[in-house]
Amino acid sequence: MGPSTKLNPITTKNSVSILHSGKFSPQISILMPVRNCENFIVDAIESVLGQAGVVAEIIISDDASTDLTYQIALETVQRWIQQKGSVHTILMRRGEHRLRRLHFQLLNEAANCDVVFEAHGDDIQHPLRARRILDIFERDPDACLVYVDRYLINELGQCVEKKLENFSSAEIIPIPINYFFIEDTELIGAAMARKSSKLACFTTAIADLSAVGHDRIYGFRGALSGNCYFIKAPLYSRRIHANNLHQQNYHEPRESNGDFGRNLIRISFFTAMQSDLEMALEMHLVNQDQFIELNNVIILNLRKCSDWLLTAFKQLTELGYIIHWKKT
Repeated sequence: MGPSTKLNPITTKNSVSILHSGKFSPQISILMPVRNCENFIVDAIESVLGQAGVVAEIIISDDASTDLTYQIALETVQRWIQQKGSVHTILMRRGEHRLRRLHFQLLNEAANCDVVFEAHGDDIQHPLRARRILDIFERDPDACLVYVDRYLINELGQCVEKKLENFSSAEIIPIPINYFFIEDTELIGAAMARKSSKLACFTTAIADLSAVGHDRIYGFRGALSGNCYFIKAPLYSRRIHANNLHQQNYHEPRESNGDFGRNLIRISFFTAMQSDLEMALEMHLVNQDQFIELNNVIILNLRKCSDWLLTAFKQLTELGYIIHWKKT
């Protein structure tokens, strides 16, 4: 990666180093890649700046927005510092448009802390999210990945999903490997990971095509590495809106009910699971018997997905539909 792409507050083109107080040692880096989210960016940034006490570094990087996202973000940070102060190192950056996974990879490589926290420009973080997650990493030095539960909110910030759990009754659940074969693990944007972990780190997950199924891939790699946790309590609010980053990258015939795209994605992450499993065997994270057992489950799932796609494609073709793919 060339010098012009490094995130350095002194040398990076179009970057502004907002503040560096140096009051405590780095613990968590929060990475916020943003693009065209001017209507939501204020709430998102304030929820990150308001994290209680353990965040050392915040990198907010605008991916060539065509609206006022960057200007509003910069004003929000400056206003927060003037009114409330800050002990974070905050770097704001503008860059050229790129695939989202490549944008996040750039920020991940620039992070100075071992524990990395991804935030989106349209979501809202619970003020204790980082502190409660860091508690797990401190309690278990071998922990490599932690998920949290979330609320779903609409464009107005209204909750559209009821959650019975609350923070006082939160459970911390170790996640086993098989969970990612039998459960619907839609934990989008809810992970914090150690950069130093052998397998379950964001760098590994986003450096390949498995990023299309990144939520399950993160967790599977965490479980393979041995210590993947889930906090069963809503610690952030995920916003649902028309331009949401989580929207699927294809136009799908209504008759398929989304199954066509979902099975394509499943093939991608089950294929990625096979390569992860081979890597885990080489690292002695699993033994030969475990490798055979898990690989057989992966092969079975791949066959199911492929059979479904072949049947669906035949039916859709007979109906005269054509699948149109968006450019990413």
